[in-house]
Amino acid sequence: MKLDYIHFIKERISHRSYAADPLSKEHRKSLELFLQEQTENPYNIPIRFNLIEKKDNQLFKLGTYGVIRGAQTFLVGSVISDGDDDALIAYGYSFEKVVIFAQSMGLGTCWLGGTFTRGNFAKAIHLDEFEIIPCVSPIGIPHEKRTLLEKAMRTAARSAKRKPWKEIFYLNNFDTPLMKEQAGDFAEALDMVQIAPSASNKQPWRIIYNPDKTCFHFYLHTLNGYAGNKLGFKIQKIDIGIAMFHFEAVAAQLGFQGEWHAADPKIFIPHYHDGENSYINTWTVTGS
Repeated sequence: MKLDYIHFIKERISHRSYAADPLSKEHRKSLELFLQEQTENPYNIPIRFNLIEKKDNQLFKLGTYGVIRGAQTFLVGSVISDGDDDALIAYGYSFEKVVIFAQSMGLGTCWLGGTFTRGNFAKAIHLDEFEIIPCVSPIGIPHEKRTLLEKAMRTAARSAKRKPWKEIFYLNNFDTPLMKEQAGDFAEALDMVQIAPSASNKQPWRIIYNPDKTCFHFYLHTLNGYAGNKLGFKIQKIDIGIAMFHFEAVAAQLGFQGEWHAADPKIFIPHYHDGENSYINTWTVTGS
C-alpha cells in the first residue's frame, strides 16, 4: 500500500483522550493485516506487535498514570534487546511505520515510553524472557474535546520549538551547516525528519549529507545524564529509528530508491558540552 507519507506525517499529532468506543471491526482487521506485514526494517530485526483490549485485561489494570483517557485499545511493541543496541533503532522505525498507518485511517495515537504500567502490559502479551516493551500507544478515535491535561501538554510541546536546520543537518562535516537549497530534491525528506516525534522533544538526530556520493550519514546526539535514557533502555535510539523511517519513506515517495548500510565514514566529531554524537547508519541512493 502506497501512502502519502508527507501528508500524514505533517497531519499527525499526539492524542491523549479518546472516544470510549472500541475499534471497529474494519479498523482492527486492517491494523492486524498491516502488523502481520511488518517484517522489514534496516536491521532485519523482528518486532512483535500486539493489539490488546483494555476490557480483556481488567485483571492487569492496564494503566497510563492518568495521561491517557478513554482509550480501549493499545498497540504494544516488544523486541529482544539488551536495552542499548540496534534492536531499539529497528523498533523505533517499525513502530512509527504503524503509527503513520494508523493516522492514514483517521486513528489517533500517542507514543508512551515511561508513563504506563510496563509489568501489566508485559503480562497481557505474555512477554518472552529476553524481550522488552520500550513503548506502547493507545490507538482509537480521538475524543472531540481535549482534557485540561492534554491542552497543557500540547501547549508545552508547542513551546519547545523545533531545532533549526543549521543545528541538525550538515554538509560533508559537522562544521558546515546544510542550507535547504543545498539539499535539493531531498529537502522535503529532511523537513519530515525535522518534525519527527522524539522523547521529551529532544530531537537527537544529526545528519550529514554528502552530495558527491548522494548519501546521508545519520548520527545520534546522546545527552549527558538524560533521564529518558534511564528507563532500562536507551530511548533516544528509538528516536533515531523514527527519524530514519521518516527520511526513507518520504525519499521513496519523492521517487528515490536507496539502501541502508552501516559503514562509519570516520568524519571528525567535535566535542560537545551537553553530550556526544555517535554514528548510526548511512542511507545511499541506488536509483530514482
